[in-house]
Amino acid sequence: HSSGSWQRFAAMRIGEIARVVLLGYDVLQSDVDVVFLRNPVPYLTCAHAGSLAVAAEAEAVSAVSGTSAALKGDISCGTLRDADVAVSSDNMSPGMDAQQGISYAVGGTLNTGLVLLRATAAGQAFAARWHRAVLERACPSTTPQTC
Repeated sequence: HSSGSWQRFAAMRIGEIARVVLLGYDVLQSDVDVVFLRNPVPYLTCAHAGSLAVAAEAEAVSAVSGTSAALKGDISCGTLRDADVAVSSDNMSPGMDAQQGISYAVGGTLNTGLVLLRATAAGQAFAARWHRAVLERACPSTTPQTC
């Protein structure tokens, strides 16, 4: 993905995502080859049945054990609901995922095939900085308007 045309496309796509987030809307962006078998919104907002019980249980386990549930791979819906930014990764090892949970994904290559950006102050700041960084790489010798 190092060609100039791909970088300009990425700058345009991320610019549109940033624009919508800055308008106050959460954005779930996916590549065309991503398939949702169900509506993801209830999962992202913890609106599914029993979610409060699941989140409370995960938090209780974390409090008792003194460890973070997210670091052990037990991501409650509340963890995702409260995230300002969530990005998929290219770690393709179900075995390592099962053994290490989320700590395995921490060292992976981010893959923007699935990105969730919330319209929080932190999500908006991330979107604006991300767009600026990609734009500078795509068009280093021009102004953003002429890229």
